[in-house]
Amino acid sequence: MLQLSYVLVYCALLAPYYAYAQSRPELTKPGECPKLPHPLPKPTFKDKITIVGIFTNIKSTTPGSAANLRQCEPGDFKKTEGHTLIGTDNKSYFLFYNCIEFNIQGKKTHLEIATALVVPKGPDPGTDKRFREALDKNKLGLKEWLPLCKV
Repeated sequence: MLQLSYVLVYCALLAPYYAYAQSRPELTKPGECPKLPHPLPKPTFKDKITIVGIFTNIKSTTPGSAANLRQCEPGDFKKTEGHTLIGTDNKSYFLFYNCIEFNIQGKKTHLEIATALVVPKGPDPGTDKRFREALDKNKLGLKEWLPLCKV
């Protein structure tokens, strides 16, 4: 179920940006997706996990605030094919990177996001810092946080 939710999150979040990006090429980065300098091995976690939000370089234009978000619902942790693990402690949080390439006006561009997952009890106080350190370590400029639910 979580795997399907994971795919649907990407479809729902990135589809509008693809159409928008065609008219606003500054929202994408030129060239192919970067090769990450510090990817991690596949996780071995087997408990429940919650997708809490994404890091992106696109400012959210969604109306409303975090107070209007639904409560996070945990799901089974599934293997995440096509996504690269860039941050984890293998027990309470995971940060996966995904990059989608497409052509705009004959030029190759890409759109990057990093998806944050935490255990149902919620993240530890230093988890946000560890997420940002993993992004910096892999030289990713994903500074905007888009929450998907309340922990």
